[in-house]
Parts: sequence; structure tokens; C-alpha cells
Amino acid sequence: MGRSGGGGGGFRGGGGFRGGGRSSGGFSGGGGRSGGSFGGGGFHGGFGGFRTGPVIIHNSRRYYGGGGPSGGNGGGRGMTVLVAVIAVLLFIGVLLASGGIPSGGGVAKSTVEREKLPVSAVQETGYYTDEGGWFGNANRLEAGMKQFYRETGVQPYLYLLPNGAVTSVSELTEKAEELYPQLFQDEGHFLLVFCDDGHGSYNCGYTAGSMAKSVMDDEAVGILADYLDRYYSDYSISEEEIFSNAFAKTGERIMTVTRSPVVPVAVCAAVVVVAVLVFLTLKKRREQREREQKRTEEILKTPLEKFEDQEVEDLAKKYEDKP
Repeated sequence: MGRSGGGGGGFRGGGGFRGGGRSSGGFSGGGGRSGGSFGGGGFHGGFGGFRTGPVIIHNSRRYYGGGGPSGGNGGGRGMTVLVAVIAVLLFIGVLLASGGIPSGGGVAKSTVEREKLPVSAVQETGYYTDEGGWFGNANRLEAGMKQFYRETGVQPYLYLLPNGAVTSVSELTEKAEELYPQLFQDEGHFLLVFCDDGHGSYNCGYTAGSMAKSVMDDEAVGILADYLDRYYSDYSISEEEIFSNAFAKTGERIMTVTRSPVVPVAVCAAVVVVAVLVFLTLKKRREQREREQKRTEEILKTPLEKFEDQEVEDLAKKYEDKP
């Protein structure tokens, strides 16, 4: 048997606690590519929980105008483009700063510097119990789980129940708390009890040892929940790869602080602003030179007799105006 199809989407929160000893909680998900929340802490997906795709900006290669110097309209067009670029960069920067665009395609950011557990914290055990009959390739399943162990120093353990056996997050959390001392003799394990509900969704309970919880805090569990939801909904991969990928990616992400894209965007915006100021300054100087050149050309083209006639007319007008 494997994962079920269909069903409703999103993570639904369960119960959770974090004290001086072990840490336990639960979450649920599946049935689509949406995000949500888990009961162990305060994780919430961005943009209403829905995963977003890449933002694609199409650049036009159309050539405007023919040969020769460009007119005033060309300068106006260039100015419009620069203003538009600044507006777009500032808009993206505001979204990123407010968390409007989730990092990593809907996966929560890692904002905490975590320290890998020492080797002495764990007495290495097996990595899973498959009561649901999901797995046929242990190496494929354990590859990502072992990578998580190498990254974090926390050994993960997956306890998979038969589909539909337990549908309550709180019951699964209690199951995890009950199983932990039966399976492990240390406080460096992270136990995930997983049960597919048979309708395209799943529920989980977890317990982290008193040492493991320094790495698998609420934020880290939320990141695992995000990755698990992502890969559970991907029917192009095997059941083993759901958990292998989820643990591997979680280990990579939680052991680094996710770099905020706000700073690069702000730098780009500053560069564009400077470019606009330089452009406006050069444009103003060029227009001034063009005006002076045009005036010089008009003076050179004017006959000398016209200057003399103009002087006589001005003198006559001066005397006529006198009383």
C-alpha cells in the first residue's frame, strides 16, 4: 500500500508542547500544494499558504527607431523604463521585507543559527518502522534520512502506520511520546509517526529528545512539514523519496540561515537610482549644449545688415517714445 489520492489540502494544526524535557507536537497535510500550520509552534505559510511559482519577466528584443540621433521621445521612453524598473524593484523589496513572497517555493525561512549535536548525543539505531507496507527500497528511503543525520547530528526515525489507522493528530502525538522511550536510549533522536488517512491527506505526531529539540525547534519542524507536504503531493516520485527528500532538504535548510533577498534588491534599487540621476544630469547638460549650439548657428546665419537695420530701428523708436 502507499499514499492515498484526492482529499482536501493544507496543513491543519494539532497539539504541541515544549518544556524542559522532550518536545512533542503534530501536524497534518496533503491533498494539494498548499501550506498551513503545525501544532508545535507558530509556522504559517505565506500568500495564504499557497505555493508560488517563479516570477518571469519577459524582455522585449524589439528595435525602436532608425539611424541617426534620437529625438526627445527616445529620452522620454528611456526615462519611463528606468522609472518602471525602480518601481518594480521597490515593490519586490517591500514584498520580500514583509514576508509576502515565501522563500524556497513556499518553504518557511530558517532564521535561527543551529548547532549540530555532538556524536555522543546519539546511539545510532535503525531509521524506520513500516507497518503500512509502503516501502520496498530501504536504501532509497534512508539516504536522505542519513544525510539529515550528518547535517544536524539528530537521528531521524520514521514510524509509519497503516493507512487510516489513526486520524487524530493528538493521538499520533501521544503515540510518538509512548514510542520514544521504547525505541531509543538517548535524547538525540527525532521520531515522526506518520499515518495516511486514506483520502489523500495525512496526519503526523512527533517527539524530539531533550537534546534533539535544540535543533528540531518549532521553526525546524515547520520546515520539515513544508517539505513533507511538497513531496507528498508530487506523484512523480516514490513513497521512499517523499521522506528521503523531505528530511534531506530540511537538514540542509535548518542548518543555515536563509539569506534575505531584501539587501540585494535594495542594492540594485540604489544602483538604478544613481543611474537615473546620472542620466538626468547628462540629459540636462546635453539639452543645454544643444540650445547654445542652436543659438550660435542662428547668430552666424543672420546677415550683418540685419543687425545694422535693427540698431537704426531701435534708435528711431527710442526718440519717438520721448515726449
